[in-house]
Amino acid sequence: MCLYFVSALANFINKEKTGGVIEAITGKQAEFVSETSEANIMVKWYKDGKEITASKKFTMEDKGKLHKLVASAVTKEDEGTYTCKIGDDTLIFDLKVSGKFVLQVRDQSLC
Repeated sequence: MCLYFVSALANFINKEKTGGVIEAITGKQAEFVSETSEANIMVKWYKDGKEITASKKFTMEDKGKLHKLVASAVTKEDEGTYTCKIGDDTLIFDLKVSGKFVLQVRDQSLC
């Protein structure tokens, strides 16, 4: 009996342009994007080591070689390490959520 081991040939490309720190504002969405060397490859997303499944909070999009995880209405609880995996290759993201809101103040000085 012969045993064959198949290793994944696909891997992540353009790692220098993706991954790293993702900064998001509380209540807004955060996007994590990865690119694979082959089209139509299934990737898996994880937060702090736990696999993410599609839900109201998380949506996943796969278009050719591009793979996107979108976290909606992020909060401080969503901060952490997100990873995208394909075979033995991993792309790491670190989500930081801030409460920054842009506040515009009009000059209301009296003459």
